[in-house]
Amino acid sequence: MGGDWSNASTTVEGGSTRASTAACFLTLLGLWLAACGVQTVEVVGQREAWAARSSLLIPQPPPEQLVTTGGAGAEIGYFKCDGGQQKGGGPRPGLRLPPPGELHLILPEDRHPRARLFIELGLEPGAHRRRGRREVRFEIELDGQLAGSATRFFGNDTQAAERLWLPLDVALGDARRLTLRSSLEQGARKDLGAVFASLELREPRAVSRTLSTADHPNIVYVVIDTLRADRLEPYGYRRPTSATLSKLAEDGTLFERALAPAPWTLPSTATLLSGLDPLRHGFVNYNSSFLHYADTTLAEVCRSAGLHTAAFIANPILSPGLNFDQGFDEYHELHLARGSELIAQARPFLEERGDERFLLYLHLFDPHRPYVPLATDAAALCDPKPPDYTVGDGVALTRALYGGEEVDETRRQSAIAFESQCYDAEVAGCDRALDELLQLLTELSLRERTVMVITSDHGEAFGEHGRLGHSNGLYDSMLHVPLLFHGPGVPQGERRSASVELKDVPRTLAEVAHLPGAGDLAGSNLLGAGSAPRDGELLFSSTWLGQQPFPDEKRLEEVGRVFRVQSQDWTLVWTPRGDGEGDDLLELISPRDDPFHP
Repeated sequence: MGGDWSNASTTVEGGSTRASTAACFLTLLGLWLAACGVQTVEVVGQREAWAARSSLLIPQPPPEQLVTTGGAGAEIGYFKCDGGQQKGGGPRPGLRLPPPGELHLILPEDRHPRARLFIELGLEPGAHRRRGRREVRFEIELDGQLAGSATRFFGNDTQAAERLWLPLDVALGDARRLTLRSSLEQGARKDLGAVFASLELREPRAVSRTLSTADHPNIVYVVIDTLRADRLEPYGYRRPTSATLSKLAEDGTLFERALAPAPWTLPSTATLLSGLDPLRHGFVNYNSSFLHYADTTLAEVCRSAGLHTAAFIANPILSPGLNFDQGFDEYHELHLARGSELIAQARPFLEERGDERFLLYLHLFDPHRPYVPLATDAAALCDPKPPDYTVGDGVALTRALYGGEEVDETRRQSAIAFESQCYDAEVAGCDRALDELLQLLTELSLRERTVMVITSDHGEAFGEHGRLGHSNGLYDSMLHVPLLFHGPGVPQGERRSASVELKDVPRTLAEVAHLPGAGDLAGSNLLGAGSAPRDGELLFSSTWLGQQPFPDEKRLEEVGRVFRVQSQDWTLVWTPRGDGEGDDLLELISPRDDPFHP
């Protein structure tokens, strides 16, 4: 795994020895720095953390290992169960083994002696379209001995909770051969998607426990999904959406031109956690695997430095099955929870920490479509609902327009304007949740020893360039996001106008918090000496979900890849399209003319 103590040595055996070496390193480093008159972090003990080392599916086993006995052949891929947006229902990398099927895999010899295999069992959604209720049996053997088994039901009579992934945890001991088996109570179903998912090799690590101080602060990392910067008061917005952020900006450092690497959640969040560009971490579409074990994340660096790490996630696509939990001791899925609820759920974690150092990652979801603000926020920021309006009309009417249908343009524009107001109201709800977070940190006497960053994964369009929502274009409405640092080690009351990229946020946090493994992260320190962008430096964004509207022709073209490169003076948006250079779409924009809506 990227930055955890599993990479603290050039060898992979003897994990407990490596962990102890790491803890000793922290202690010796502290003693040496103390002798030099430098204040150091205080180590108060050790705890055990289980870290994922790799998956048996990545890299893919050689073809000779995927030959099955009985039934259809095995298939490695990216699979979903029928769990929708429920916890435990997200997509997973896995091995499809239609029943009856049996597959043998050789386990790595260089694993930790206490290594365990984490497996999730499930059935693809198509299994539940059949009438009635039947069952599939899953079995796991180690060297011919049964180590685990479970039954999963399928058919349209199967309850929703029974359609989620079922986790199993198997101690490997000194076993060399793993056997996976699927079977029906009778017969065979080669079209039945029985999946052994994750197949993740986990090993114990002894990590230090350290105390937080102003010199070695805690980290609170707040990502507000779908939040464009120009809807916030500290960025010049005249509607009352963000009083809390305005107050924080007065005492912190605000970046006026922060750009997301992509206009949608998965690639941008992977960058926010790892500091890698999407073209480097490879998370560019829904079928591009997941955050790789070899990529070092901020959570891994924090855990190795003695911080307890926890994430509270409201966005349902940030599934632990895609490895977004890499480096976190706790990963709480609270799908679609409002910001205030997310803060309330995080309270016990903060109360339990005491003086122990921590990383808290909060991913709020309120401004994301559909825009359904609380009544109090709607009353303050929304006009009366247009006649005949239903939630989602803006997108529905625009889709109909581009599909060639006759659409009442006045009604469409009215719907978009109302949804834009509802978006503002949900932003205000998030801002209030931030105030609740600050009050909680103050109540627990954590404010003075906690560095905080507030940002977003992407923005949202409301008709700019003929577009709505996000993911499909590379204009500022989808890419220009807030970026605000606050707390010990952060310059107070500064506004920086140079364009910066979100990929530098993890490294900045690690260096401001004086984490010993900060150098393992990609990117640079936005708050460090000489951190201003160099002359001629280019900034990049991309999407693989691009769409090109042609309003005059009432059609929308799925173009896929779109790339954006920006200097301090110009922005170029390039859409490869067709077979010849003349088919490509090129757009040259001057951001100085209109910094928010080119």
